[in-house]
This record gives sequence, structure tokens and C-alpha cells, in this order.
Amino acid sequence: MHVLAQHAPGFTVHDIIIDAERVPSERERDQLRRTATLLQAEVHFADVARPGTPLHDPGSWRPSSTRCGRGTGARRRLR
Repeated sequence: MHVLAQHAPGFTVHDIIIDAERVPSERERDQLRRTATLLQAEVHFADVARPGTPLHDPGSWRPSSTRCGRGTGARRRLR
């Protein structure tokens, strides 16, 4: 996220989904939330990996992605 913010000024993202198992520490999650503000993004932690692997599970990805952006109004556009 830092690299995107530094090398793509004006680039914004509405939502970022992070596998909850990969970031168990609340301290690390808080850091990711702070970093996401550089992109005007909201971070969502969800179980999106196939059990026992670092690979995304398409079956769990879809429900997580449909929850993104709820209650925040219209999606932001790239500047």
C-alpha cells in the first residue's frame, strides 16, 4: 500500500480485503488500517484463503467482496 501511495499519487482504492489468518495481531491490523488511509481505503479482514494455504479460496472471496463498500455511499473515482 505504501508503494502504491508513493508511486501513484491520486490513486485511490475503496476497499482492501486481507486474509484474517495472515494478520492475526491487532497491532499489525491497526498499522494496515492506517496505511490504507493513504489510499482512502477501508480495510476488511476476512477468511478468504483455502485452509492451510496462502491461496485465495474463490468460494469465500465472493461473500467477503460483496460486503465491501456497504454504507459508504457512492464509490470513489480515480482522480
